Amino acid sequence: MNTTYELTNPGRCLDQSPAAQPEHLERPELALRRIVGAISRWQRRRAAIRELRALDDYHLMDIGLERFQIVSAVEEMIENENRPA
Repeated sequence: MNTTYELTNPGRCLDQSPAAQPEHLERPELALRRIVGAISRWQRRRAAIRELRALDDYHLMDIGLERFQIVSAVEEMIENENRPA
């Protein structure tokens, strides 16, 4: 059995233009920067939640939070710090 395969467009996979490639493959430093940023946001989020959970209910009420609102308040804070003014 002699089977011959013919490439209709040889080199297409190897010779893609930069516009056809995803940005993270074109510039790996961008992917690394995104990963580092995500880790940093995650660490800030966990630290803020931990600190607010350490407060007693009186102090939480003093800043206008109830215990069940801690996670959503921290999420909103982190989301707003990344928005332009």
